[in-house]
Amino acid sequence: MVDTVVDAGAGQFQDHSRMWGPYWSDVDTGVIVFSTLSTENITSRRTTDGGATWTEEIVIGLGTNRPMACWYDKETPDEWRMPPRMVCWVYDLRIPGMAEETQDRVIRLLNESGIPARHAFKPMSRQPEYSGKYKHLNAHRLSSEVIYFPIDPADTREQVKRQIGALMSLL
Repeated sequence: MVDTVVDAGAGQFQDHSRMWGPYWSDVDTGVIVFSTLSTENITSRRTTDGGATWTEEIVIGLGTNRPMACWYDKETPDEWRMPPRMVCWVYDLRIPGMAEETQDRVIRLLNESGIPARHAFKPMSRQPEYSGKYKHLNAHRLSSEVIYFPIDPADTREQVKRQIGALMSLL
């Protein structure tokens, strides 16, 4: 589905220097976050029909995510919080000691319940060509402890509470 959406919508996204996503909350609903070459703004577009059409750009700006980050911080245990930074497309948290299998299961179950959680970064040790190698490095361990929640400007505080509540119930 993603390949089709990106190919079908490529003409709509010509002015973008960086694009993240699409992040799908179900088969029809997704969001793409990007910066534009002409204005350097951080913006997003949303689809509710599987990518056939996209909304007009919504300017997120660098400060728009701060209230959402505060909502996540309020709902998240202290030991899971990452240091503050200007990342306006995801809220990331680290659950110390979480195993790779647990992370995979939690993300799958969150996605199945309509919560668009994602794996964080994929270190070399998780790439197919390096499978089984470099597992002793910190990057491998840390990558299994981090989960991303994509930030959508349309999200509400209640949705954030639901996301964190669902995550906590799975651990």
